[in-house]
Amino acid sequence: GDRAVSIARAAARSALVAPPGWKLIPLTAARVQLGVLAAGEPNGADEDPSPLMHLVRALLTDQLRRAALVRQQRAAFVRRLVSSPPLAPHRARREAAELGASIADAYWPAVLGWRPGSIHPEAIETLEREARAGAAQSLTTLLTHQMVLLYPVSRVCRDEAAGWFEDVAARARALAPGSCAHAVAAERPADLPGLSGHVRHLAGVAELSARFDPDRVLTWASEYALEELLSGQVHGDAARRFVQTQLGPLISRDQERGTNLMDVLEAGLDFSRHDRAARQCFLHRNTFRHRFAQAIELLGDPLERPERRLAVHVAVKLHRLLEAEGGKDRLTR
Repeated sequence: GDRAVSIARAAARSALVAPPGWKLIPLTAARVQLGVLAAGEPNGADEDPSPLMHLVRALLTDQLRRAALVRQQRAAFVRRLVSSPPLAPHRARREAAELGASIADAYWPAVLGWRPGSIHPEAIETLEREARAGAAQSLTTLLTHQMVLLYPVSRVCRDEAAGWFEDVAARARALAPGSCAHAVAAERPADLPGLSGHVRHLAGVAELSARFDPDRVLTWASEYALEELLSGQVHGDAARRFVQTQLGPLISRDQERGTNLMDVLEAGLDFSRHDRAARQCFLHRNTFRHRFAQAIELLGDPLERPERRLAVHVAVKLHRLLEAEGGKDRLTR
């Protein structure tokens, strides 16, 4: 049995040719392959599958088809649960019961994001399955390049929810090391009618959290309050003038020479310790210090005054939002 499972798994993942004495029988429905059946021939015979094997294949195919349908229905239900307009609580509980599931009265939401295309669909399916197995009554659903994580609230404390979010994000990084998977969690739980609003807000915040401490797999929505405030200002000419006034020489240097001094400056302002800032930029600490000093020199101000330092920090954040907005405009055009 273990040998059969290993062969079937390898065949499903990499189109393995059957080893001697084994047959690989595809399990399909409506021309869609649902799985692979590995069958060992007692005497290494090479004849066609027996009538009994045809029956086994039909039964397994039907089970896989039904299981896939149930998964699709449950996934659609959770998506509706976090979409607008929200499901009424009594309707949500009734639909969950019809699918053989139960839901909590409230959930602590988070959104897990990753680099587009960095996690294989099979790994995402594995991640969802393992996440739900890690907490009873927990729910997951997929958005574009994001996964919604819902931790059931039953006298739960923040630390318990955070632990689950961190475990899921860490597992995502283990499955796809280059994904930079990172979770952003809400500050408080939400009841069923309020879930959709919380998730919509978190999805937007996760888009703003492109830069985060690489040593942390979980951050909280309140940490991006400044980016949220500034995101509403990116369409104004005043915002562009402010950025140019504060950062003009630095922007010109990066554009002319292809340097990344803006990233170095942002990290230096974000983190009080240069070793953490250097890790953020994937630089040696001494290299980071040298480039940070270059960036400050180009600004022509040591940033010793709190007001000036705050203005430059805000300008850096606004500059990143303006760049992102410009990229969206180019894609739209």
